[in-house]
Amino acid sequence: MLSSQVPPEETVGLAQLVEETGFKRLWLTEDYYRKAGFASCGAVLGATSELSVGLGVASIYMRHPTVLAMEIATLHRMFRGRFEVGLGLGSPRALKSSKRMPESKIDSVRGRVELIAKLVAGEQVSWGDFVDTVGDARLQYPDDSNAKMWLGAEGPQMLALAGECADGVVLSAFSTPLYLEWAMGVLHVSDPCPSTLYLHTSVHEETKFAAETAASILMARIQAGYVSSSMRRSGYWDVVRPLLGASSDVIKPYLTEEMVSAFVVFGTPDECRQKLQVFENTGVDEIALVPNMGNDPARLGEAVSELSDALEV
Repeated sequence: MLSSQVPPEETVGLAQLVEETGFKRLWLTEDYYRKAGFASCGAVLGATSELSVGLGVASIYMRHPTVLAMEIATLHRMFRGRFEVGLGLGSPRALKSSKRMPESKIDSVRGRVELIAKLVAGEQVSWGDFVDTVGDARLQYPDDSNAKMWLGAEGPQMLALAGECADGVVLSAFSTPLYLEWAMGVLHVSDPCPSTLYLHTSVHEETKFAAETAASILMARIQAGYVSSSMRRSGYWDVVRPLLGASSDVIKPYLTEEMVSAFVVFGTPDECRQKLQVFENTGVDEIALVPNMGNDPARLGEAVSELSDALEV
């Protein structure tokens, strides 16, 4: 996975390297107000030949449903079988500042996902909610390949919804094995639901270098003060909760090797292969590795190559 923090002008070159080094799928993210997701996916798909590209995830509220449906159907028609979209709530901060935050999230998400699926499939629909309206709309160029749509989810209700109305679930980074085992239990209550996990990874021949990078990744997350369902169920919530928003000097003593390893895979190639097995054993279907090399964006290409060599892709 390449985050939206990667500058637009560097995205295509890195994606080509991802394909050249043997990876089969690349996930791109969209975070407001950084880099546009559909435009990035289109550029990557046009510059590669076999790489599967997933967008995970696009907010179902920050674009009008008909616009989302057009974007999805267009990329599916242009790049048959190589593009899949992940939809989700989106950034609470962006939604609130835009006055697009729904009051009843689960029902609202369900309604929008079902609407977008109908539009992409070519159905004529009329619909409306607290902020958007669709009147007798139908796409001129719908998708006819049974387009797959994933749903970004963390909490019990959203995970259950993914199993109900999506083709798969995208699980966010910083999901520990303990959380993943719980989430798999929720997802597979009735029918199996495919899952993709974003997982920060730091590979280096020097364990110390990889460990320092991994610790700084987790520290930045804690400093940001963002609270999520996965963090609450991580097994480390009692440690993390009082540290949210604290300075690095306060947080650093608590970042034990055991704790960092629960959130980030790091070490030599052999060590990373062993640690990845722990996450694979939770039952997730796909792991999208997030490359890191000393948190230096200029070394992302090196990090991608290191991952490929370490995993013998």
